[in-house]
Amino acid sequence: MLIDKGDHRFIHPWGMPIYQGEIDVDFFQSLAERTREIGTRDQGSLAGNIKDQFMAARGSEEETIKRLTPHIINYLKHEFERVDQLQSFVKTELRPPMPSVDDMDFDFGNGPWFNFMRKGEFNPLHAHNGQISGIIMIKVPKEIENEYYTHPVDTNVRCPGYLEWVSDTGSHKVVPKEGDIYLFDARLRHLVYPFESDVERITSSFNVFTSLKDG
Repeated sequence: MLIDKGDHRFIHPWGMPIYQGEIDVDFFQSLAERTREIGTRDQGSLAGNIKDQFMAARGSEEETIKRLTPHIINYLKHEFERVDQLQSFVKTELRPPMPSVDDMDFDFGNGPWFNFMRKGEFNPLHAHNGQISGIIMIKVPKEIENEYYTHPVDTNVRCPGYLEWVSDTGSHKVVPKEGDIYLFDARLRHLVYPFESDVERITSSFNVFTSLKDG
């Protein structure tokens, strides 16, 4: 099921939704290049089988949060509404109170981080920390999308560079496009398939840690 909200949408292959929106590619491209120059190279804490993985360069946190906050709010509103509907069969006086977005604080821990992914590299099946995970597709060369034709393989599951989420009841793949941002429950396992083209794809990932505001 797909719920289209105009400037963003929710994919519902199972209970937990996958949010898809669009980000400012220019800002995140600039942040990625700055990170490659002065950011901290990951020392093996990230899941990716990717040589160049960097923690975000310091100094851009405020603007990054500003760009990501509208997407986080969209996701949280949808989740609160979904859970409230699931509880509609319970007597009102027995329902646990539902928070509103105005009641929430959130931060991004040590993220985001940036992946400069090349031929043959990939992210194996894994999950994240926090409550919400995010993936931003900053640079996606067309050569990857065209590999179905340029790098034929004798298989009925051709998925170069695809992003896939896996639950206990099935899986869902997407062909990532430049400028896409995806948000989903951090417990949801996911992976990124390798590609064969001699190009570089840039992505960013982050975790969102939510809490109720004091008072």
